[in-house]
Amino acid sequence: MDASHHSLLNLWRLSARHWRLDDGIAAIAQELHQSLSFQRLLVLKFSPGGSGLVTVAQWAQGAMAAKVLPARASARVPAVAPGTALDAASRPVPGVAPDVVPAAALGAPPIAVPEAPPGAGLAPLPAAMAPPSNASSAVGAIPLARLLAWCREGQAIQGPVALVEEQVPGLVPPDWSGEILALGLLLDAEPLGLLLMGVDPPGTLSEEAGPRMLALCEPIAMALRNHQRLRELLAQREAAEADRRSLLARLGRRELTDTLIGADAGLREVMRGVELVAPATAPVLILGETGSGKEVIARAIHSRSARAQGPFLRVNCGAIPPDLVDSELFGHEKGSFTGAGARRLGWFERADRGTLFLDEIGELTPAIQVRLLRILQDGSFERVGGQQTLRVDVRLIAATHRDLRAMVRDGQFRADLWYRINVFPLHLPALRERPEDIPALANHFAEKAAVRLGLALQLPTPEDLDLLRAYPWPGNVRELAAVIERAAILGDGQGLEVQRALGAGPLMHGAQLPAHAVNAESYAANAIANATSPAGIASGGGTATSNGTTAVGTATVIGNGSAATVGSGTGTGIGNVSATAETVVAGAATANAAGGLYPAIAPAGVIEPLDDAIRHHIERALAQCYGRVEGPFGAARLLAVNPDTLRSRMRKLGISRDPFKP
Repeated sequence: MDASHHSLLNLWRLSARHWRLDDGIAAIAQELHQSLSFQRLLVLKFSPGGSGLVTVAQWAQGAMAAKVLPARASARVPAVAPGTALDAASRPVPGVAPDVVPAAALGAPPIAVPEAPPGAGLAPLPAAMAPPSNASSAVGAIPLARLLAWCREGQAIQGPVALVEEQVPGLVPPDWSGEILALGLLLDAEPLGLLLMGVDPPGTLSEEAGPRMLALCEPIAMALRNHQRLRELLAQREAAEADRRSLLARLGRRELTDTLIGADAGLREVMRGVELVAPATAPVLILGETGSGKEVIARAIHSRSARAQGPFLRVNCGAIPPDLVDSELFGHEKGSFTGAGARRLGWFERADRGTLFLDEIGELTPAIQVRLLRILQDGSFERVGGQQTLRVDVRLIAATHRDLRAMVRDGQFRADLWYRINVFPLHLPALRERPEDIPALANHFAEKAAVRLGLALQLPTPEDLDLLRAYPWPGNVRELAAVIERAAILGDGQGLEVQRALGAGPLMHGAQLPAHAVNAESYAANAIANATSPAGIASGGGTATSNGTTAVGTATVIGNGSAATVGSGTGTGIGNVSATAETVVAGAATANAAGGLYPAIAPAGVIEPLDDAIRHHIERALAQCYGRVEGPFGAARLLAVNPDTLRSRMRKLGISRDPFKP
């Protein structure tokens, strides 16, 4: 193997070993020294869009190190004007439009390196590169496309620095002297950049230098392409990481797969079931109270399954109007009904090869239950208005806070669907049943609140944790998150006002919270204090007692027979009423007693079922709104829920608004 082939092989090895050209330029320069003696080496690349040249790396004899150009806007050379020069730092050259580079002679036919005249000692520039007879040392600007065209020709330019600078102003760094050898870096017919070699003293370059270096340019061009691709990959990774951080910030998370709080404590048994069922494809039914974290468990099953790379879609069955459930779940064809202007894919199609989480599945109507049973059996369905049978591969995870077994017994839920979805049930305990998880959850929500509100991080104190453990948490984890955020807002970065957030007094010091401003969302089912009062009248402040039933605070009881004493609010101290009655009967009694820590919770034996409590709450709202559901004076606005959601709940509980109409 001759010396030229040996150098070519070594250059290919170096280009494959060094993905960053600025890291390998010193080794490449040393290898090129075996074929040509030079003192300086400069690699330029055509910038994206072909708007100029950018320095990639440079080397000088003695320094034996590459000088890397910082990645900044000033590195781009949009144009080179007559009489100006490109310095070593590749600063932008002023005075010329961004799509031109002065190189008048580069539009000539293919450039060949002619023989040197006798006694000259160097090869002069081709005649095609000589300036016009009527031109001075500065030449006019020509489009950059001509420079690219010359690079595609695969020719070399060599000559004294002064002459090259005169013909191509700005191409040679100002501190270079002697002679210049310029070569185009071409790969797969694509011009990538230029290679400049500086030789000092003048007269050192021979006429064979150009062709000899052209034979060694291909591996250097490959090294330049690898360098460019690496820079592009790094830029894409930085952009993806920035998007990831932005998404995590919006979600209030540290990582995409946050650790499930309580997995080693109160949710240990649940997580054991999750680990068992996740690898399978069987349907899962998650049972638990509202706000206990059923969706979190569903996501944990999905992330541990073989479908983790597929979609995870959540559908709240109780929030979909009954007339649109078919279209939402299974999709519809264009023109299948009024307003169907285009084909729409349903939730099952969009969740293909993934997981579909049907929350509140107990709210589905019997007609939808039949169609759901079919798709669970063989994965087939038809879009609304369609005739083609479609098939999907979807894993179903269902959840509900209702007693589906009792609904099956009462004929409100299909038994065959119950058997189909109840393959692997998971019972999620309420927060009050796992108090050991409250400290970790409180710290987690405190961190999220600090980020979302832009406040200094304040964690709950031991006294705060004692208050949180003592609270019954009717709204479960969702209510805990709301209480911690409320405490962070009240603390204003100085601490967490947990006691005030739970209701041990008015939210604002020195002012009683108005009744209409009380948020009753978290306590809709638990703000009712069961009490009965026989005939009699008791009014004013203090204590009103009748037959062992005591209401502390300001109370008024009017009427004959039984009356319900109602406590309203979200634990703000409004409605702290104690009662010992067995039933609640609609009446005309109100209580507004402030100063207690929590709304009184009746003994376990007198707590009415949750559906009954919600029914009474909705009926009171309808009575106050005279049977109106929506609108500015409707019950939905009073209860802070969507009117469709309220209507769905009324149908489920068998509530009619006719008795409340005037």
